[in-house]
Amino acid sequence: MEQGGSLTIEAGSLAAGTVAAGAAGLPVAYENESGLNGNQNFSGSLGMEFTVNTAVTVYDLGAFDDGQATMAASITVGIYNVSTEALIGQLETISGTAGNQMGSDRFVTLARPLR
Repeated sequence: MEQGGSLTIEAGSLAAGTVAAGAAGLPVAYENESGLNGNQNFSGSLGMEFTVNTAVTVYDLGAFDDGQATMAASITVGIYNVSTEALIGQLETISGTAGNQMGSDRFVTLARPLR
């Protein structure tokens, strides 16, 4: 992703999205500590905005996993350009116990990292 760009993370139903800036011990842009439970019954789209100050590679996308046992419903996550609302890369759907649990979030590895 280009340096200085402004992006937003969009997530589908039930939870705000989380994006990993790296894999296997690399930095995570948004992270929730273990043991958190949700307190909303929300089914719309939510997003978080962040600014990239240096070039990054995104290897994983993730979402809040209420209770950390299994996703109650499928959640679709992606990264969008705030200005153009264009999808950057691909959408990923996380459901059940797919992907890797990190704290109170569940991540899936992208088939092709976003650069």
